[in-house]
Parts: sequence; C-alpha cells; structure tokens
Amino acid sequence: MLPYVLYVSVVWHVVRLLSREPKANALNDELVLSRRLLEHELPEGIASVVDLTCEFTEPKDRWSLQSYLCHPMLDGTGSTSNEIRELADEIIKMPKPVLIHCAQGHGRTGLVAAAVLIVSGEAKTAADAIAMIQAVRPGVELNKAQRLILEQI
Repeated sequence: MLPYVLYVSVVWHVVRLLSREPKANALNDELVLSRRLLEHELPEGIASVVDLTCEFTEPKDRWSLQSYLCHPMLDGTGSTSNEIRELADEIIKMPKPVLIHCAQGHGRTGLVAAAVLIVSGEAKTAADAIAMIQAVRPGVELNKAQRLILEQI
C-alpha cells in the first residue's frame, strides 16, 4: 500500500497547490463543501466534519469539533442509494455548520451534499441539487454512477 499512498499524497498536494479553486465553499448556513483540508485550514466555526476519503488520514484530533464522521468511499464511486440516504439523515442531525469533504471536493462531496439537499427537502430533484451545488462550487461534477445513486434517493 505504501507506493499507492505516496503516489496519491503527492498528486493531491500538487493539485492542491496548482488549484485556483477555494479550499471550501459555503453552500448555505449549515453546509460547507471542501477539498481535504490541512490541519491549519479548517474554517472557523465549523462544528462537524464529514470525511468521505478512504485514502487519507485526517488531522481531526487537532481540530476543535463537536462531531466527526468518517464514511470512506473510493474516488469516483459512491455507496448504495440507501447508504447515502442514511448518511444524509445523519448529516442533517449533526451540529451545524457541517463541512463535507473528499480529496478534491468534487465527486464524493457533491454526491453527499446533493443527497443532504434532497433528503432535507431543500432540493426536489437530483438536477436541482447538483445545480445548487455547482452554483457555489463549479468544479463539482458527478459521474454517471453517482448521478444514478442520487436519482434513486
């Protein structure tokens, strides 16, 4: 696993350094979407963090949080629609604001944030939820499998 972890870490740092996208974007008063954050990058006032990565460790022990939830997913994938719905229910109950992140804050983050919008009733359809998210974080792009999961919620 060491070669894979080293490769992923190097690529992530290069992309992070070259990206012009903000590290985090507020979707509303309760949800913040972001890429994976370094120890010193957690925005002030965040009460809860949802970590969707399975390829990185999190500096959560150094953050002052009320709640932390890890739901690891491989990049480019999602869980089943039932699992994503259950995760959205858990996120809705977490202390606010909640920061949701994966490695770059695009695929897995977009999927879960869209599910939260649908389950909470803020969005009626998958397309509406994705549009709301892309309005604040344009780099979010769900693949076909992730869109299908979202449409089944």
